[in-house]
Formats: sequence, C-alpha cells, structure tokens
Amino acid sequence: MKLLKVKSSDEFLQLELVDILKAIDAVDNGVNQYDTDKLPSYINNTHLSARVGKLNPDWMEPNAPEIENKAFSHAMELAGREFLDVRKIFNLLIVFSNSLLYFNICLLSRSKIQMMANICLLELKCS
Repeated sequence: MKLLKVKSSDEFLQLELVDILKAIDAVDNGVNQYDTDKLPSYINNTHLSARVGKLNPDWMEPNAPEIENKAFSHAMELAGREFLDVRKIFNLLIVFSNSLLYFNICLLSRSKIQMMANICLLELKCS
C-alpha cells in the first residue's frame, strides 16, 4: 500500500478516479494484477471491467457499427454511474470527517468556557 500526500480532497478524488481508470485499462488489455505462476484462489467477474466487457456484442452478432455504438453507450452509462457513486461516497466521507473534526475541536475547547467543562461553544457553523 502506498502512502499518498495530497493537498486537497479534489486531488484525492482525482487520484482515486485515475486508479479506477488504470484498473479498467489493465483488465481490458489483459494485464495481470500480480506477477505469479499460481492459479487464483477465486475468480471475480463482478468488477467494473467485467461488467463493461459483458456489454460487448456477442461474437455471433453481425459486425454492425450501430450495435457497437449502442454497446459503447451502455458501457459509458455504466462506468459513469460507477464514477458518480465513488464521488458520492467520497463526499459523504469528507462531510463525516469534517463533522468529527469540528466536534473534537468543540470538546477540546470546552474547558475555556466553564471550569466544569459542561458547556461547548460551537465556533464553526455546522453544515
């Protein structure tokens, strides 16, 4: 696992999407994820690349641009929804982590308000 040094949440999301695209491209080009002579313990046919690959026209179908374009459109919609889902989950994590940060700041500063530390002052607007 690599340690990332990112400056913003947008930079982190961009790196996440680049990793997704690299994985799709590698699977599409037949690149193994690991160098090994062993057979895999299991086969995963549910990842995004596999689902996109299943949208390709069947080998028995006629080779028509309309069929290929329709399959490509479906693949773009599927991948687009996946990217939007990643973005939505990422945004929820950012909101949650910011909420925890604000809450911890509030708890740490409560002794400044009252000696018994029963009162918290919310100095930041909760969103």
